[in-house]
Amino acid sequence: MKIVKDGVTTFEVDPATGNITTGGQNLAQPGGSSTPQFQAIVIANPITYTNAASGGLEPAGQQSRIQLDLRNAVNVVGQCLFSVAPNAAVGKLVFQYSTDGTIWLTLLDMGTGGYTANVLKISSATAVPDGAKVVNCLIRVIVVGDGVVDPVCQKAQLMFQGA
Repeated sequence: MKIVKDGVTTFEVDPATGNITTGGQNLAQPGGSSTPQFQAIVIANPITYTNAASGGLEPAGQQSRIQLDLRNAVNVVGQCLFSVAPNAAVGKLVFQYSTDGTIWLTLLDMGTGGYTANVLKISSATAVPDGAKVVNCLIRVIVVGDGVVDPVCQKAQLMFQGA
């Protein structure tokens, strides 16, 4: 199927694979991979992690949980922005995953240090754990702290990259 936008750009959809191309370039991912990359916004509005302790704190009401299909994900890059940064020595943001909503494992640890209020922190690409590569993977954000500082996360998101 061909789609013409504004009489100029032609997009083609392969009915067998669903891939979208223009000018021979596969738009699923730069470089022509058939596995797309996508972003998942986990936190889009400010959340205060009151008394975030060393064991980590998830916001009340499961505000930071989303469900994703990660079967084809290869790497993940995290981004976060705090208006009130966590404690520099021990504070950090951790993206976790679960397949049952009970047992949570680390998907991506943004690490301690490097958090500055109102400055976006971006991780390097990290391999997605094999255990997270399921159709109904739950993702959440926890913040580890010192029990004193109340970090305020403005946004947290993940970019998943395919093969």
